[in-house]
Parts: sequence; structure tokens; C-alpha cells
Amino acid sequence: MEIRKSNNAYQILAKLARDRKDYAQSETYLEEALKYSPSVDWEAFILYELAQTKEHMGKYKEANIISKKVIELRDSVEHIHARDSIKEIQLAAELDNKKQSEMKAKDDYTAIIVVVLTTIIAITLAAYAIKRRKHKKSMDVIENMEKNMENMEKDIKTMEKHVDNAEKQMDKYRHNIKKLEEKNKEKEKEINAAGKETRKQLAKLKKETEKAKQKETELYQKGFDIYNKVKNGTKIQGWDNEKMKSIVTFYTTINTDFKKQTEQAYTGLTEYQYTILIMKDMGLNNKQIADALGTNDNAIRTMISRIKKRPKEQSQQNKE
Repeated sequence: MEIRKSNNAYQILAKLARDRKDYAQSETYLEEALKYSPSVDWEAFILYELAQTKEHMGKYKEANIISKKVIELRDSVEHIHARDSIKEIQLAAELDNKKQSEMKAKDDYTAIIVVVLTTIIAITLAAYAIKRRKHKKSMDVIENMEKNMENMEKDIKTMEKHVDNAEKQMDKYRHNIKKLEEKNKEKEKEINAAGKETRKQLAKLKKETEKAKQKETELYQKGFDIYNKVKNGTKIQGWDNEKMKSIVTFYTTINTDFKKQTEQAYTGLTEYQYTILIMKDMGLNNKQIADALGTNDNAIRTMISRIKKRPKEQSQQNKE
């Protein structure tokens, strides 16, 4: 078909599509085949196949219109064939007449009569043959239409059964929907009742969250002050757990990498141990840390050694 498009190729494709019950594709191919129909005979044949395809698709009105057109085309074809037959007879008669004209004058009248009678007989026979052929094809079309009507009636009965089943199914769906609506109403009541309690809990949780945020803000601010004092070498009096927690909160907020590395390396650190690691990370030596915390170098070295051993001890505990 890429080299030369033809009605034969499209008709073959249409038949393959019909065999697969792909009637829409078959319809498209037949419409293309009509564009390349070489004669009226072919056009009538293609239209006949198209009418059958549309019947399979349920397009009965279009199929009926096309069937009528097929009959008209076939009548036209028969008329063309009859005209051609008459021309052939006339041509034969003319040849015969020419021969007879060469005969003797006394046989002219007889020859003319024979030619005329022959022509009349031939025309009569041709007309009879055309009429008989047309009648036979018309009967075939009528029989096909009757079969199509029977199939349509069967399809209508089948559709009526489907409609009845669908209505019964819809009744079931309506009944189920009604039950669901009743259940939804009950659920809404339960949800409304639970919603009141939930709103109370949310309000309480909101207050607690606000308090926690406020506490964290205070710790952050306090930690900021302690951080600056430690950084400037100012000695801090009265270290307690809250002050250590404050500097831990502040420093882990501004230095997320330190927080991540520390949490990956150690577990279960106290606020005191965390504070020592922060001061180490700030660049302070053991003596500076000891001065800031109000203790001695040995205590700091000992604590750092314990911190380094902590992951190993933790691992052994996990194995046990």
C-alpha cells in the first residue's frame, strides 16, 4: 500500500478487522476502499460489505440507507450491461446488414426482416435476462433485510433483559446506599462527640507546645549568653544542669553538623559530658574547659576518656 493504494488492499484489511470483531477499523478501511473503486461494480460490492459492517456495529439506519444505494447501483450496473449488450447486438446487426447489402437486390427485403427480427429477439432476451437478474438480486436484498430485522429483534430482546437486570441491580444499590447513609449519620454523631474531646486535647496540647517553645526560647537565649562568656574566657559561677542544658540547646541549634556527628558517635551522654564536648569543639583546651567549669585538668581528662570509651561499653551492653 505504500507503493500504490487500491480498493483490493483496503478490502482485505477490512475483512481481517471484521474477523477480529474490530468493526470500527473495518468501517474505516471500507470507506478508504471506496475512494479507489475502479468501477460501479466494485463500488456496489464495497458498499454491500460496508452495510454488513454497520449492522454489526448496531448502525441499522445507516446500513439500511447503504443497502438502498447498493440496489440503485446494481440497477445502474444492470442498465449499463444491458446497454452494452444492445450495442453489441446492434454492431452485429450492422455487420450482418453490411454483408446482406452485398447480396442480390431480391434478398434485401428478406435480410432486413431477419436483422430486425434478430434485433427484436435479442433485445427481448436481454431485457428478460436483465429483469430476471434484477429480480433475483432484489429478492436476495429483501431476504438479507428480513434476516437483519430478525437479528435486530433478538438484539432488542437481549437489551430488554439487560435493562431489567440493570434496574434490579440499581434497586440493590439504592438499598445499600440508604443503609450507608444511615450508618454515616450514626458515625457523624460519634465523630461530633469525639471531636469535642479531641478539640479539648488539642487545646491542651497547644498550650503545652507553646510552653515548650517558650522554654526552648529561654534556654536558647540563656545558652547564647553562656556561650559568649565561655568564648570570652569569663568564669561562670554556679554551673548547674539547667545552664548546661541551655548551652547544649544553643550550640546544637547553630551547629547542626556537630549535633549530627555527636549523636552518631555517642549515645546516652549527660548534659555535663555534652557541655565538655561543646567546649572542645569551640577550640578550648582541657585547662580552659576546667577553668570555665570550675574544676581541674585531671577531672576533664578523666571525663573525656570516659566519653571516648562510652560507645564501646554501649556496644558490649547491646551484645549482652
